[in-house]
This record gives sequence, C-alpha cells and structure tokens, in this order.
Amino acid sequence: MLPMKTCPRYWLRITFGELKIGGVFHNDISFRLHQNAARKAIFYGQLVQTPDGAFNGYGYFLLPKPPAPGQTMTTAPKLSGALLLSAP
Repeated sequence: MLPMKTCPRYWLRITFGELKIGGVFHNDISFRLHQNAARKAIFYGQLVQTPDGAFNGYGYFLLPKPPAPGQTMTTAPKLSGALLLSAP
C-alpha cells in the first residue's frame, strides 16, 4: 500500500493488491475532498499483452456518488466507467 497523501483539504490513498493468475486485478482508490465523507472507488480488470509486447490493463470502476440527505455511502447511487492502465 502506498502512504496516504495528506493536505488540509483532501487526502488520497491508493491500494494495489497482488496480481492474480491470468492477469486479473482488483484494487481501490480512497479519497476525501474538503469536508465530504471519504469515498472509495473500486476497480477490476485484466492485464493483456498487445501484439508489440506491451501490457495494458482493461477494466471498469465503481464509485459511490456523494450521499444525499438520508443516504449513506453504501446506499448512495454508484457511478461506473471504463478503466485503462498503460505505460506512457
């Protein structure tokens, strides 16, 4: 796990788990903006070798929206999107 980055208004923590057989990965990013509740984006994917020998990670993420009044972080709707991990 990488150390938590701290600042008076926000923090960010990225956790990288181990790579599973077949290149499957599952990790998370936690962050807090201003005084809002901490949010955790969970992402899933698989590493794939391209024809030129490079490896890219393809997958998706799930991120809870900030909770509205009467909601908690677990009951708030979730956003989702595509994930691409690649080397520059």
